[in-house]
Amino acid sequence: MRVLELQWKRLRWRILSVIPSVLMTFLFAFIPCAASADEMSDFRRAKAAVSSGDLLEAQGLLEDFIDDYPFGRNTLKAKYLLGHLMYRRADYSAAAAVFAGIVEDHPAWEYADRAAYGMAVAQCGTLDYAGAVRTLEMLLDTYPESEILDDSLYWLGEAYYRRGDYARALERFNEFLDDYPGHPLKENALNSAAWCLEELGKYSEAITSREQFLREFPDSTLRGRAEFHLATDYLKVGAPQAAIEHYLLSEAAAPSSPLSNQALLRAGVLLSESGKKAESIQVLEKLLAKTPAEKTSRPARLALGYCYLTTGEYGKAETVFRAHLKASGGLSQDCAASFQLALAQTAQGNFSDAAGNLTKIVREPSCDALGDASALVLAACYLKLDQPAAAANALRSHLITRDVSRRSPELLFTYAGSLVLANRFSEALPILTELSLDAFTVQEFPQIVYYDGLCSLRESRYVRASEKFAQFLSRDKPDVLAPLATYLRAYSLLKTKSLAEASVSYQDFISKWP
Repeated sequence: MRVLELQWKRLRWRILSVIPSVLMTFLFAFIPCAASADEMSDFRRAKAAVSSGDLLEAQGLLEDFIDDYPFGRNTLKAKYLLGHLMYRRADYSAAAAVFAGIVEDHPAWEYADRAAYGMAVAQCGTLDYAGAVRTLEMLLDTYPESEILDDSLYWLGEAYYRRGDYARALERFNEFLDDYPGHPLKENALNSAAWCLEELGKYSEAITSREQFLREFPDSTLRGRAEFHLATDYLKVGAPQAAIEHYLLSEAAAPSSPLSNQALLRAGVLLSESGKKAESIQVLEKLLAKTPAEKTSRPARLALGYCYLTTGEYGKAETVFRAHLKASGGLSQDCAASFQLALAQTAQGNFSDAAGNLTKIVREPSCDALGDASALVLAACYLKLDQPAAAANALRSHLITRDVSRRSPELLFTYAGSLVLANRFSEALPILTELSLDAFTVQEFPQIVYYDGLCSLRESRYVRASEKFAQFLSRDKPDVLAPLATYLRAYSLLKTKSLAEASVSYQDFISKWP
């Protein structure tokens, strides 16, 4: 029966559509009550479906109604409801098209402004922010008395923001905040205005905006995020202590938020950088206890290990760096952690373990940036193990991989010193001679001159040896090697048969270091 009724209605409207308008009035005079009753009945049925929440059925009934009554009294309302249903079902393109049809064909309809608003919001849903801007600007110009100017102004700001036009977005948000200070969307508008200021690089103004937000909406669900970005703004203006405070407030406001882990990490790192190692350790330990397997745990472990290292808690540092390397995939994935692990082992006197790790770092191509530092610590480990030949060989292997221009004086001096300690004086002397030609290098490493003299002495080059010891002793700054240098200078002079000078040097040695 329902099918027959629908067929009759469709047939009736097809007939009416081809009858001249003069006859249309005549025909309606005969069937107004029936048409009105059917239309109202079908419209009520569609509205009931909308109210029941069955969106799919309601959409079908509304589409049937619009097909059956293309010129009905409630057709525009049906289209308006249909647009809202489509929006609720996330069919934003279809919703925008329905609303656009209402606005274009019936701009004077009593709810045309609301249709334009629905169209703009649906355009935002399709990411057509440029279209949403045009629609909302049109709404504000065309319907200046609309009851939804406030919401329209807010969403215009959001549409401009999404387009990346932060200056215009900020203007609209400020206009909204000035015109509607008690509006429910004020919370969002203040937050969005701060975002605009940050995007424009106006961090001091963003701080003011975010602090106003936090004062006026202390219980906001956005508080944790607002505190986080306020901390970042403070960091941008060079106020790390305020940044630390607000990162910690961000975590306290929303401890289960993903940003809370970032907040703790940043606070911990900033505390470490500001020299507050104990506080940094507390914060980073809290983070690792919360999220042992999260991404933030890796940089947190690295920062925590560094704090342990600098506060002398070498055992804890080693444990943390081992855990970090296990989680990150080993040496090739994190050279810095491997290097710091070796430092922690060295500090504990585990020179063999440290040497093993440092050897791997020096040989790993991806760790090239730490190559020189690792080679130096590796040599120090071998020297602590009383293996100067191993130290010299390790440094030689590393230096070979370096272009001459990349061989630092410190590396070369340490290599030469290892050769001296290994009694390989003839190999050390050319290196020391070359280094001693650079006044800046000699000033930075004055022991170069002493070792040059020592190697010259062992190679029976007594004149050169006496000259180098004299040069070393001529420095104003005292040195622990001065007694030995004085004695060896006297011995070198004696070998050159400069007996008078040798006697003076011996007397100088006896008088200064009896």
